Amino acid sequence: MPNIWIGHGRLTDDPELGHTESGKAVTHIRVLVLRAGDPDRADVFEVVVYGGLAEKTAIYLTKGRWILVEATLRQSATDERRSRIEVVAKGVSFLDAPDAETEKTGP
Repeated sequence: MPNIWIGHGRLTDDPELGHTESGKAVTHIRVLVLRAGDPDRADVFEVVVYGGLAEKTAIYLTKGRWILVEATLRQSATDERRSRIEVVAKGVSFLDAPDAETEKTGP
């Protein structure tokens, strides 16, 4: 069975662009996703975006923007008894137009 996660929601913060030790771009975003069948409840997912998509995400997205994330889930051990699930984006679709007042300037 394929490892696919799809989330549709709003960014809770501005994206944070950084680079790995090897120089690859990496952006961390937090996405607020409403729960199906219960619009009064939501979950926040931390998503990692790599490469050119990470750079575009950091440049063009801001807090509050609607996005759709296509991702895979990756599990890693933090110690002997705990593990962490990481949402790694394979695609990010920008679903609304930027607000003229908050739009970042591109390259």
